[in-house]
Amino acid sequence: MAIPEAIRVLYERNPLEEVTCQLRFPPILSISNASPVAFQEEVRGEFPYYQHKSIVKFPAGVPSAIAQLMSHDLALGGTTAYTFDSEDRNWTIKLARDGLTLSCRRYTEWSLFQDRLQLAIDSLAKTYRPSFFLHTCVKYKNSIRRSALGLAEDVPWSELIKPWAAGPFASAELASDVKAVQTKCVIRLPGELGRIEATYGLGMHTASKEEVFLIEAHVFNEQKKELADVLLRLDALNRQARFFFRHCITDELHRALRPVTPPNG
Repeated sequence: MAIPEAIRVLYERNPLEEVTCQLRFPPILSISNASPVAFQEEVRGEFPYYQHKSIVKFPAGVPSAIAQLMSHDLALGGTTAYTFDSEDRNWTIKLARDGLTLSCRRYTEWSLFQDRLQLAIDSLAKTYRPSFFLHTCVKYKNSIRRSALGLAEDVPWSELIKPWAAGPFASAELASDVKAVQTKCVIRLPGELGRIEATYGLGMHTASKEEVFLIEAHVFNEQKKELADVLLRLDALNRQARFFFRHCITDELHRALRPVTPPNG
C-alpha cells in the first residue's frame, strides 16, 4: 500500500509520548559475557547513567504484577541487557547481545534523534563489529488528549480521527456508547520498504485519567542490511511513519496540533 505523502511539519502540541528505534543482529556473546566497558566509554559523554538488567520473557497473558514478582526470582536465567541514560533521563540506549535500542520520551524532530542514533550505532560498530542487521524499526506512540489541545472533552473522536482508523466512533449511532476499542493491523509498504504494524484505539492518560486516542506505529524492515545501509533505511521508515500518522488524523486535529514549518524545511 502506498500511504499518501504528507508535507513535513513540526507540531507545537506534540502528541508523541515515546519514539523508539531498534536494531537486531545475530547474537554477539561478548556483549552478555562481559561488562560493556569500551561501549560505555564511547557513549558516556551523552549517556552518563548506567544500569545492568536481566530481562525475563513470560508467555502472553501473564499479569504484569505476577511477572514482576517472578522476574525477581528468575533474574539469573534471563537475558542480560545494559541501559545507558542521558542526564535528563529523556534518552535511553539499551544494549543486548542481539540488539540495540534507542528511546526518546520527549521527541521533537528526526534530525535530533538521528544524531544520538548515529552515536549509538558508531559505538556498537567500533566496540562489537556486528556482522549485519536482521531487523530495523522505528516505533511511534502518539496520544491524542483533547484537553492538551484546547478542545472540549465532548468533541467526537470522529471529528479528529479519520473514519478508517476511528472504527465504531465513525458511526453516529454507536459512538456515544463505545467504552473500549483497540484495532491492530499490518500494512505492507510499497516495494521493499517493509511493513507498518499499527495499533489504535482508546487509552487512558496516566496523570489526568483522561480518555485519549492512541495511535501507535511500528514501522519495520526485516531484510538483511549492512552497517552502511542502516541509517538510510531508517530515514525511509521514519518518512512512512510520518505519512501514516497524517493519514490517520483529520484536518481539524492537524490544525489543533499547531503545525509549523521546520527551520530546515
